[in-house]
This record gives sequence, structure tokens and C-alpha cells, in this order.
Amino acid sequence: MRTWMLGLTAALAVNSIAVPRLFQAGQAATTVAIAERTLPQWLQADPADPLYRVAREALNRNQYRKAADTFAELGRRYPRSGYAADALYWEAFALYRPGGENDLRTALGRLETQKARFPRRAPAATR
Repeated sequence: MRTWMLGLTAALAVNSIAVPRLFQAGQAATTVAIAERTLPQWLQADPADPLYRVAREALNRNQYRKAADTFAELGRRYPRSGYAADALYWEAFALYRPGGENDLRTALGRLETQKARFPRRAPAATR
């Protein structure tokens, strides 16, 4: 395994205690259960809420490219949204699932961005 891939796995582990189970092959059911958790009321009024729901639905259907693209769009269009930190995490997750080298590098970059921009934010998969 390449060194940078180990770094990605470690970065994901720091962001979520659920990562070891999520990132194993065949664990889509765990992903769905986490991605479908009820959202706090205050986030449902966020202007990015509809886009976040579209991205989550794509993730739940294992449409990882669509999910990653939609989470990235959310971050571009609504950088101050209450969803911005979670969108970075789930974008990284969606990029990680197919496992292409470029996508894995991008996923690691998204997690580094999340850590830099939202250092006090609870990980998406643990809420």
C-alpha cells in the first residue's frame, strides 16, 4: 500500500470512529445507516439543505461520483453553510469508495481542508 494511501486511511480514522467499518468492502449498509441519520432542525432551514439531501441520496444509492460532485458543489455554492464541514467529509468518503489514485489524493485533500477550516467541528459520521 502506498504511503499516501495510508495517510488517507489515517486521516479518515481521525475524522470518524466509524471509518474502519465504513471503508471495508461490502459495508454499504453501514454507510446508508450513518448517512440517513436525522438532521438537526436548524440545518433543515439552511439554504444548502436541498443540495445536501441530493448528495446524501446519491451516496445512499452508491452513486459515488454523483455524490462527490454534489458535495463539492455544495461547498462551492455555500461555503458558510452548516453543512460545509460535513460536505467535505462525505465528499472524501464518496471519492474514496471507488479507489482511483487521483480520487484518493483528492479525498485526502478534502479531509485536510476540513481539518483546517473546521478544527472544532464534530466528525460527520459520529453525530
